[in-house]
Amino acid sequence: MNTTNTFGDRVKELRKQKGMNQEKLAEVLFLESKSTISSYETNRRMPAADVLAGMAVALETTVDYLLNGEIEKNETINQALLILQQLSPELQKVALEQINILNRL
Repeated sequence: MNTTNTFGDRVKELRKQKGMNQEKLAEVLFLESKSTISSYETNRRMPAADVLAGMAVALETTVDYLLNGEIEKNETINQALLILQQLSPELQKVALEQINILNRL
């Protein structure tokens, strides 16, 4: 995955890598039209936090990468972040508690 210059560039690149058109991504994110995705990809708008989180899951990346273009170098951390993003807030809390327990060992 190449680091690109803008949020919109990163969204477009990842969407294409997934073989999705704008309409399909809009559908996955429960947005009304592909024009919303177009406005994100051209940097005219930024998504709300809930849409951004869903976008990261749909594009199998992290919110940090979408916003900042930064890719965590540790693949284990990348995988853990992707899994955590897909959990409900309650399960995220449980998972973090378990990580803290492991960290104390």
